[in-house]
Amino acid sequence: MKNSKKSNVTQKFIEIIEKLQSIGVDTNKLVQTDTIGSLAEKSGIDKEKIKKAGLDPNYKIGQRKNSIVQAYRGKGTYAKLTEEQVNELKELGISLEKRDSIEEFIEIIEKLQNIGVDTNKLVSTDTIESLAEKSGIDEEKIKEAGLDPNYKIGQKRLLIAQAYRGKGSCISPTEEQVKKLKELGISLEKREVVEEFIEIIEKLQNIGVDTRNLVSTDTIESLAEKSGINKEQIKKAELDPNYKIGQKKFSIAQAYRGKGSCIPPTEEQVNKLKELGIFLEKRDVVDEFIEIIEKLQNIGVDTNK
Repeated sequence: MKNSKKSNVTQKFIEIIEKLQSIGVDTNKLVQTDTIGSLAEKSGIDKEKIKKAGLDPNYKIGQRKNSIVQAYRGKGTYAKLTEEQVNELKELGISLEKRDSIEEFIEIIEKLQNIGVDTNKLVSTDTIESLAEKSGIDEEKIKEAGLDPNYKIGQKRLLIAQAYRGKGSCISPTEEQVKKLKELGISLEKREVVEEFIEIIEKLQNIGVDTRNLVSTDTIESLAEKSGINKEQIKKAELDPNYKIGQKKFSIAQAYRGKGSCIPPTEEQVNKLKELGIFLEKRDVVDEFIEIIEKLQNIGVDTNK
C-alpha cells in the first residue's frame, strides 16, 4: 500500500507538469529550489493563473522532481518508476538521467554569459548569485534563466580543475570539454603562485588597500578593513575576501629564503614585489620594532605606557 502511494506521487508530478505546460510554463527551467510559484514566474505566469489551473503555488516541485530522480536511480524511499512513467516524463522534457557534471557546468557558464554575467570574476567561494551580483545581475534574472542562485559554482569549478590536474574524485574533463571551457574564458590550469600573488597585490592597491599593513594572519578582507575597504569593494575587484593572503606572502618569502615547498620567485618577480612595497628579505628585528613604535606614535598611542 505504501509503495502504491509513493508511486502515485510520480503520477501526480506528471499531471502537475502537464498542467503547468498547458498554461504556458517552461518546465525546462525547473531547479531543485523551485516551488510551482517560482517556476511559473520565470515564464511570466502569475499566482492567479496557477490557482485557476488547480495548482498550489507553494508546492515544492523542485524537491519532488529530485525525489523522483532518486527513485529512478534506485535511491531514496519512493517506489521505482514504471517504464511508462519514465517515457511520459521524457515526452514532457523531464530527464531523469544523471547529467555529466562538466557538461552541466559548461551549460551554466553559457547561460550566465547570455544574461550578462562576467564569468571571469568567478572565485572559489562564489554561488551563482554572488557571481552575478558582481555584474549587476539580480536574482530574478538568474531564475528567469532557469538557474539556481544558491548553486556553488565556485566549488564546482574548483572540483573540475582538480580533476583536470589528476586530483580529487571527479571524472577528468575530456579534451573537447577543456577546449570549450577555454573558449568560454574558464581556464583549468594551475596559476603560477607568485604571479597570482602579484596580481592580487596590484588589485588591492588599485582599490585603495595599503598592502604594507599585511601580516601573516591576514585574509584579503582583514587586510582591506585596515584601509576602510569593505567586502563589496573586494568582490567587485574579483577577489576572494577569505583568501589567506598573509599565509601566501609568508610561503613565498620562505621559498625566497630557500625554505618550504614552494618554487622560489624569479629575480624579476622579486623586483616587481619590491616595486609594490612587498619585501621578502628577513627583516632586522630591531628595525622592525622601531618602525612599529613609530607607527603607533603616529596614530596617537603613548608608547611610554
